[in-house]
Amino acid sequence: MKVTVIGVGYVGAVTGACLAYLGHRVTCVDVDAARIEKLRQGQSPIYEPGLEELISLAQESGEIAFDTDVANAVRDSEVIFIAVGTPSLPSGETNLAYLESAARTVGGAMAPGRFYVVVNKSTVPVGCGNLVEALVRDGVLQAKPADPADFNFAVASNPEFLREGSAIHDSLYPGRIVLGSSSSRAISTLRKLYQPLTDQSFNPPTFAPRPAGMGEVPIIATTETSAMSKKAPLACERKAT
Repeated sequence: MKVTVIGVGYVGAVTGACLAYLGHRVTCVDVDAARIEKLRQGQSPIYEPGLEELISLAQESGEIAFDTDVANAVRDSEVIFIAVGTPSLPSGETNLAYLESAARTVGGAMAPGRFYVVVNKSTVPVGCGNLVEALVRDGVLQAKPADPADFNFAVASNPEFLREGSAIHDSLYPGRIVLGSSSSRAISTLRKLYQPLTDQSFNPPTFAPRPAGMGEVPIIATTETSAMSKKAPLACERKAT
């Protein structure tokens, strides 16, 4: 499947590298040109054991690319992960500026006649799934106001459960995969995306061997709010403007 990952921080870089290793065609996008160039050279922007090796394997197979052009990557994708930073403001509230910008850009880049699944990987307060959907729709309307009905997408939440220092292991051998969406088509698409993980049918990398006794990985399909509540306990009161 064709996948775009927006944001190549800790979550985005690991997610993109692992999905590419599983055989998907992944484009990792970031506004930081220096970080993208570093990744093109096979250098990880973060320290995580095994990540550079995984990126190298994905580059050798041609399954991963790095770019600063969000629109070009999104246009031909089936699944788009938003994994941008959501730092805390001085007030303690979550800064959603990067998330809002990314979601609107995704909407503006969509092509008519295709179905997209927009997956929120960023850590956000509970209730932000509806905000992401509204922002993506805003992006569609701003870029293509004449025929908004031609643009078809669904939003899903897919929280990560990664531990620093063992993120590759946690990604390839998770205890569960949580998918939250009101769209059955989105859930079906993500089940297909994660099938190599759920079946454990991929060949494990030598630096991250499969644990003894590892079986199939269960998928927990739920609502967006329930999925996000596993990562963030606060309600999201921001609205699209």
